Amino acid sequence: MSPPNFHFIKYLKQLLLATSLVALTACGGGGGDDDDDDTPPVATNKNPTVSISSDSRVTEGGELVLQATATDSDGEIASYAWQQTSGPELTLSGSDTSKLTITAPEIEEDAIVVVSLIVTDDDAATATAKVSIELKRKVLSLKITGIVTDEPIINSSVAVQIGDQQFEVTADAEGRYSVNIEVDDSDADELVKLVALGNNAIDPDVEFISQLKSIATLISQAGSDGTLSKDENFGVNITNVSTAEFALLSRNGADIDSEQALDKALLAVDADEKLLLAAIIKIIVDDPNFSLPEGINSTLQLVTSQQETANFVNNVNYSNAKLIEDTKTAIKRDTDLVDNSFSSVVGSHLIVSPKYYTKHSASQIEFYTDGTGRYIDTSFDVVFSWTQQDGVVNTILSEPKKGSCYLESNGDTQQRMCRYITDSENANSFRK
Repeated sequence: MSPPNFHFIKYLKQLLLATSLVALTACGGGGGDDDDDDTPPVATNKNPTVSISSDSRVTEGGELVLQATATDSDGEIASYAWQQTSGPELTLSGSDTSKLTITAPEIEEDAIVVVSLIVTDDDAATATAKVSIELKRKVLSLKITGIVTDEPIINSSVAVQIGDQQFEVTADAEGRYSVNIEVDDSDADELVKLVALGNNAIDPDVEFISQLKSIATLISQAGSDGTLSKDENFGVNITNVSTAEFALLSRNGADIDSEQALDKALLAVDADEKLLLAAIIKIIVDDPNFSLPEGINSTLQLVTSQQETANFVNNVNYSNAKLIEDTKTAIKRDTDLVDNSFSSVVGSHLIVSPKYYTKHSASQIEFYTDGTGRYIDTSFDVVFSWTQQDGVVNTILSEPKKGSCYLESNGDTQQRMCRYITDSENANSFRK
C-alpha cells in the first residue's frame, strides 16, 4: 500500500470546511440582518428635571415658601429631599414635599443662606437645584435733628450713643446737626445718649450731654415721618441745661440703664439746682472773664463735682454778685434752652421736693378732663374744680379742707395748729 498523500488530505479538509461555511450561511446559521431587526432595543432611563421658585429675601422671624417644579418625561417623581447647605440655621417645614416653608431665625447681621433640593424618579435617577436667599435683620430707624447750644457751639462733634453703638456727625456753623441711626430691633429698650464735644480750636472746654429715653420711645415720639425734632422731644437740643440735668442724674453713681431707672432718677432732679448748674456752664462758655478751674477738663466735669461747683459759685459771686441770677434769667428766656410750651395738665402729678422724694412722702394731684380733680395726701383727700388758661391753672374749693392738726409749744403755752388746703397755689400753708 502506498503511503498517504498529506498534501491531498490537507486540501480535502480545507475544501470540506469551505463547503460547510457556505451551507451554514445559506441556512442562516451564522446570523444576519433579519435576526438583528427582531431583537428589542435596551431602554435608557432619562433623568428628571427640577426648578425652584421663591422670593429672594426674608426678614428675621418671617416665613418664606419655596415651590419646586419637577418633571420626569419617562416616569414619575418618587421623592423630594430639601436641605440647607449654608448660612444661619433655618427652621424647615415640608422638607420631603414639593413645597418647603422656611422660618428665618433672629439675627444681628444680614446673611445669605443656601437651600438645595434633590428629586428622585421611580428609576432612582436624580436631579438637583439650589437657591440663595438673603436674610434681613429687623432694624429700627430714626433721624434726629437738633442744635448744640447755649450760644451755638460751632462745628462741634456730635455722637449718638445707643448701647455699644455710636453714630457720629459734625454740627454746622450754627450748631445744628442731623444724624440718621439704624439699630437692630433687639436694641429697642436701649437708652439714647447725645454727646457733643466742642471744636478744639473754638470751644475746647465744651462737653454737653443730653440723656434721652429708649430708641423705641423716641421712634414713637417721632411719628410717621421718622424724624425726631425738639417739637417732639426737646432733649434733642444738646445744651448747658441738658448737661446740668445729666450731671445731677449721675452724681449719686446710680446705674441708669433703663427707662424705669431714668424716670426714677429724674424725680430727684431739682429744677433750681439744674438752673444753677446750667448758668455756671454758660458763664464758662460765654464769659471770657471766667474759665475752668485748674484740674477740671470740661464743663461736664465741673458741674458733676459738688465741691468744684460750690467753689466756682463763690468765685463768681465774689466777682459779680448779679451775674449768676442774670444768667439764669437769660437761660429761661432762650427757647433753644428751655421748653416754655405748656400743655394740658390733665393726668396725675406728684407734689414733692425733688431732693427728698426718697425720704418723704409725696402728695398727688389729679386733673380730670371734666374740670374736676383731687388732691391726695397722707392726711386728706380733697375734690376740687379747675380751669387752665395761658399756662395758669386755677383750682376752686367750695371751702377750705382741714388736714392734720398738732400742738405747737411756745414757752408755757400751746397752740393747736392745723393744716388746710385752700384755693391758694400753696396747698401746704398753715393756718390757725
